[in-house]
Amino acid sequence: EVMFSPGLLGQHEAPGIHTATHQSLTHCALDTRSELYRNIFLVGGNSKLPGMDLRLREEMRRLLPRGVRVVRVNAPLERKFSVWIGGSVLASLITFGSRMWIQRQDYEEHGPSISHRLKR
Repeated sequence: EVMFSPGLLGQHEAPGIHTATHQSLTHCALDTRSELYRNIFLVGGNSKLPGMDLRLREEMRRLLPRGVRVVRVNAPLERKFSVWIGGSVLASLITFGSRMWIQRQDYEEHGPSISHRLKR
C-alpha cells in the first residue's frame, strides 16, 4: 500500500507510484502517450508483490480522462532480474564502449566526481 500512498510513512510530498508514472507520461509527446500507456513494464523486486500489476493498472485508469482506457501493465516473469539483464545487454553493445566505463583505480583516485566525465 505504501507504494501507492507514501503518506502512510510520512512521505506526504512524494507521489504514489501510479501518480509518478502518470505525471511522467503526461510530460511525453502527445502523439506517443497512448503507446506508452499500453507499454508500462514493472521490474525489480517490489514488482513481485501479489497483485501489483493489477493495482497499478486500476490506479492508472482512474487518473485518465473518462473514456480513455488504454492502460496495459506488463509484468514479465523475469522482472526480478530485468535491471540486471538490461545492464548486461547494454554493457555487451559495442556502441556502449569503454568510454562509458569507470575503472576502480580511477574511482579511487578521483572519487564520485569521476562520473561527471561521462557527460562529455
